[in-house]
Amino acid sequence: MQIKFSKLYMLALLMVITIISCDDMNSIHEQYLNGEQVYAGKLDSLKVFSGFERLKIVSNTQFLGNAKEATVSWSDQTKTFTIDQIVDNEFEMIIDGLLERNYEFDLYTTDENGNQSVMQTLRGRVFGNNFISGQTARRLVNFELDPSGDQIIWAHKAESEYVVYTTVRYENNSDTMTEVIVLPDDTTTLLADWKHGGQIEIVSTIISGDNGFDTADLGVIQQTMPVPPSGLNKDWTLAATIKVSKDFPDGPGGAEGSLKVIDGDINSKFLIFDYPTDFWMQQELPNEGIVNLYTLTSGNDAPGRDPKNWVLAGSNDEVTWVTLDTRADESFAGRNETKEYSFNSTTPYRYYRMSITANNGDGLFQLSEWRLFETNLPKIDLTGYLLSALTVSKDFPDGPGAAEGSLKVVDGDINSKFLIFDYPTDFWMQQELLSEAFVNQYTLTSGNDAPGRDPKNWILAGSNDQATWASLDTRNNESFTGRNETKEFNFSSTTSYKYYRLYITANNGDGLFQLSEWRLLIVD
Repeated sequence: MQIKFSKLYMLALLMVITIISCDDMNSIHEQYLNGEQVYAGKLDSLKVFSGFERLKIVSNTQFLGNAKEATVSWSDQTKTFTIDQIVDNEFEMIIDGLLERNYEFDLYTTDENGNQSVMQTLRGRVFGNNFISGQTARRLVNFELDPSGDQIIWAHKAESEYVVYTTVRYENNSDTMTEVIVLPDDTTTLLADWKHGGQIEIVSTIISGDNGFDTADLGVIQQTMPVPPSGLNKDWTLAATIKVSKDFPDGPGGAEGSLKVIDGDINSKFLIFDYPTDFWMQQELPNEGIVNLYTLTSGNDAPGRDPKNWVLAGSNDEVTWVTLDTRADESFAGRNETKEYSFNSTTPYRYYRMSITANNGDGLFQLSEWRLFETNLPKIDLTGYLLSALTVSKDFPDGPGAAEGSLKVVDGDINSKFLIFDYPTDFWMQQELLSEAFVNQYTLTSGNDAPGRDPKNWILAGSNDQATWASLDTRNNESFTGRNETKEFNFSSTTSYKYYRLYITANNGDGLFQLSEWRLLIVD
């Protein structure tokens, strides 16, 4: 009887287990028992672009199938987009009204039967006023006033990482505004017909971050443009050599050697390590010259390396020095900024030394440019201070240094002269300058005798490679009214050249040619 009850118990237990097992099996395979699970097509290759208080999601629709809607959810918010404007297999969604911060979004699509796609997660950054207020507009470093063309000098684009362009509006001489666009790679902007002392407005436009799609304007920067001084400024540094008490480890010609401080490029610099407070830099001019203004240009980084205190002195023997200008507690507002320092001086010196007695606290010292000027000149005699070499196609029999050799035509003495025999009509003389320079006048001085030897027809040409020559001025049937007479010849040119060549295609009939002086000038 006990055995029979046990068998009945075991049978009942087995039936209960079977029922429960079947029920669990139905639960596990319910989606298959009711039919295969269907997923909606999805948006692929999702990309997130940052905006100002909004965000853009760009997707590929290649695998979209019949999906009609996309749902994006974040935090406690959800937004659904109808997928109806597809261009080149791309669909864009913009989510507005977002706060400035990082976001994580979930995205899925839904088809017309209510089937959903696999959920996808993506992340993005939204920018706002905090980002905008932290941006730096493109900085105007200096106005460079030059006879060949006045221009604005801009700071390096690295200072304004997210600026995509800058709009500049400045007053012109018609009392209207001239507008130009400055791109990130532009380092200069030419000023055309600008009003001296007029207003200039600068507005930089930034993009919303590294992966941004929105732009915003920074605040308007207003400045007063300079009033150019009357007369011309002679840049003595074009003809100078440099000497320093301590140089870059690789020497003056190294990547940041002392030659960089007079190379005319504000984007290069001179650097020394272990800056000593008795450090000095010295420029030697080709001859004694008056200096009453100098400029300093800060380096590209590390303001602590900038000069702070210094003394400028002049000498004609490197033994006795006269203090010309003293500065203390100086600083620069930005990188690669050029500042002018003027002082009164009418004494010419051959040597100019700047003793940097303090920098702004760094263990290194750096400077991009140091240039010396004589200001307010009615004209600049380039032959007098920039001439590097004189070449002629035919010389005096005893050579260029002889009594009437070619060097006499540039010696500054109208009572000496250059003479050649058997004058050929393809004869030329050439001046090579130490650096490219703009010229708009030249002078010729007749010899002491025999007017038939004077030049009659000629062409002045300029070149920077001695291969391609640009004709600058042509004269025919010229004559001189007297002996040792100097005549001026003006012409228009806005291009700087290193080589100037005078082709004498005819003289006044003699078999010899002579000329006392030929000089190149800039006139106001």
